[in-house]
Amino acid sequence: MFKNYRSVINTFQISFILFTILYFFPLEVKAQSEVTLFGRSVNVNIVQKKAEAGDATAMMLLSVMYIKGQGFAKDTAEGLKWLERSAKAGNAMSMYELALLSKRNKIPTQDSSKSFLWLLSAAQLGNPRAMINLGYCYLKGKDVLKDSIEGLRWMTTAAEKGYPVAMYLLGSLYDSGKDIPRDSALALTWYSKGADAGDANAQNNLGLKYRKGKWVSRDYAKAIKLFKKSADAGNPFGLYNMGVMYQYGKGLERDNAAALKWYLQAAVKSSKTGATYFIGYFYEYGKGGLAVDIDEAVKWYNKSDAKDVKGGCMYRLGNIYENGKGNIKADINEAMKYYQASADSGNVTGMYFLGHVYELNQKNEEAMLLYKKAFDLCEKEIAKSLDDTELMICLAIMYESGSGAKKNIEQAIALYKQAAELGSEEAGLKLNELTGKK
Repeated sequence: MFKNYRSVINTFQISFILFTILYFFPLEVKAQSEVTLFGRSVNVNIVQKKAEAGDATAMMLLSVMYIKGQGFAKDTAEGLKWLERSAKAGNAMSMYELALLSKRNKIPTQDSSKSFLWLLSAAQLGNPRAMINLGYCYLKGKDVLKDSIEGLRWMTTAAEKGYPVAMYLLGSLYDSGKDIPRDSALALTWYSKGADAGDANAQNNLGLKYRKGKWVSRDYAKAIKLFKKSADAGNPFGLYNMGVMYQYGKGLERDNAAALKWYLQAAVKSSKTGATYFIGYFYEYGKGGLAVDIDEAVKWYNKSDAKDVKGGCMYRLGNIYENGKGNIKADINEAMKYYQASADSGNVTGMYFLGHVYELNQKNEEAMLLYKKAFDLCEKEIAKSLDDTELMICLAIMYESGSGAKKNIEQAIALYKQAAELGSEEAGLKLNELTGKK
């Protein structure tokens, strides 16, 4: 329901605190008891006096001082007491933080059952983050009866208040259609507003729409501009998608070395993008200026945490073990474990190669079921994709072998050619073998 924070200290909103520091405690005030909070000088005595006099904002600032050990000896318990007093005195930010902390049972006087009430109070007082979390509570039925209309109302209110994160999240809700009816126009509207407001996730998602031509005319130049803004903000998906644009030559000259640089930056930020897969693939086939290094490829394939990406990585590992690449000896049983993991994650290519192993073991009935499932899913997914060479190769293999589909060499050649033109060495090798036979 709520965002996870690494520590109590990190729960406070810097922008809000800076505002309150400047508004309530002007910079011209100088004293020996000054401390620096978030890059600004604050007079401890003034804060303490105002807090003791009942000023809710001063109480919140005083809680920060105790928690951070600035102006006073570090005392988290005392800091939390002042946070609770601030919330009870009507400070919306403190109410929101209290909701987060009480949910995690971090405050002795506040049990988790009270977190929703603090969240509701903070939202009613206009805290946009509280509005977002409250919206999700209603949408998911967490700590309250599920109410999609009420959830959408709170999310929309936060977005209309000009909060960029809320704009992105509202766009995502309309895009996915999971909790509310899908609405492409509203998804684009809120992604656009979020992107203009500087939200890196909104910029990335809007860039994907322009790259794929989904709900808008395909425009690689606009996509690149949006991905670059997202990447410049340090967004791992923006970094990853810049790599994709270079790798596949979408609006840019194809450049695997440049793609690799973007992928590496994305991988440092997160293991949930497709960067780990492509870095592994580049090591496996020696792309982007890298020498072929199967051990490095295996290491990168094992790094992914994202379910959809991990399925592809498991398939690649299965292929390495089946064919015995580098220092890894061929081991069909080990390959089957990886193919099974790939198939279990929903990866189409993993399903096909698991069927292939079943066929090798003369389990033809199981193999045919997997081939058919893989073919049906592959045709469905490939229609959505512009540049998924893995899907192209998988479908081509099925047309070439007649496994799961009626044998069609011409169609197989066309798919191998398409994937090879997008930079797949594997497809290029398959194409040469097939056209050589023919």
